[in-house]
Amino acid sequence: MPVDLDDVRPPRQGDPVTWVPASRQPLLEQYESELREWTRRVNLISKPSESDIRHRHVGHSLCLAARPFPDGATVVDWGTGGGLPAVPLAIAFPKVAFVAVDSIAKKTAALRMMVRSLGLDNLEVWQGRAEDFDQTASHFVSRATAPLRDLWKWSRRAAAGWGGSGSGTAWSSGSDGGIPAATEGPAGPAPWEPGLVCLKGGDLGKEIRQARPTRRVSRYSIQEMTGMPWSEDKYILHLLPPGAAPGSH
Repeated sequence: MPVDLDDVRPPRQGDPVTWVPASRQPLLEQYESELREWTRRVNLISKPSESDIRHRHVGHSLCLAARPFPDGATVVDWGTGGGLPAVPLAIAFPKVAFVAVDSIAKKTAALRMMVRSLGLDNLEVWQGRAEDFDQTASHFVSRATAPLRDLWKWSRRAAAGWGGSGSGTAWSSGSDGGIPAATEGPAGPAPWEPGLVCLKGGDLGKEIRQARPTRRVSRYSIQEMTGMPWSEDKYILHLLPPGAAPGSH
């Protein structure tokens, strides 16, 4: 069965860092500082990009805040590395539980230290292979850490609450956290429906065909969303589970 790739207008535009409320901005700044410091000891981000952590790493991760994650949901970050996108998202959505998964012990050890320093009690670090992950979640995220077919396979295996409707209407989405999102319109964008929401670039058509999802895939242009020069050919992909009803986009 062919998969339809829908190009969707981004629900938010501008600098994603500004979508985080002022009261949480100091945590973002602290994270940037600690990420830069830990990278000197552990290879968490590439050396050439260290000079622009705010946009190339934190801002890129926060593109996933174009829609909110519902209060009370659990979100798994596959291949988190130094906490991207899990840490910026945990800062942006304090009422959402995040689990940062990575197989490399030295990276998860550094991330645990940063999480403890930041006081993020809504973020758990899980060290091990994604294939061995033993928890469940409603939403899954990733920042270009694996082929889409692997991300989709891991997500379907660990999924909970996808059921048959998948509409997301059972999840609450309050305005706390500074990112209002009860409904589409003046109140803000509707929340992400349960599924896989990942940051990707390159030949997405090929990756999607190899992943073989069984319904439409929504694609959001980060260039269109942010206007940042580094964001050309970078996208958000949103894959919903089989049998899910179309949501609001």
